[in-house]
Amino acid sequence: MFIELSELRGGVPRNWRSRRDSVIGPCRYWHERYRWVEMEEAFDDAVGEFTPPAVPDFTFEDLSIFKNQVKKGENDSVSLTNY
Repeated sequence: MFIELSELRGGVPRNWRSRRDSVIGPCRYWHERYRWVEMEEAFDDAVGEFTPPAVPDFTFEDLSIFKNQVKKGENDSVSLTNY
């Protein structure tokens, strides 16, 4: 099982900036925030890399519920711990 959670950000990735490349108009990109390969790895912005793997605090069922809520657009005010 492999799951990836990304965040849509404005601008361009840090490692993409180049003096030769020019950007026309606003840019956005998907930034990988979390990934699970049986264990959770969270992206640390301060270091610029993923944290060491750790056992996640939630189950696959929790992720499935979260995915369904996001698809429905209910993620604004829904607590994942309150089913």
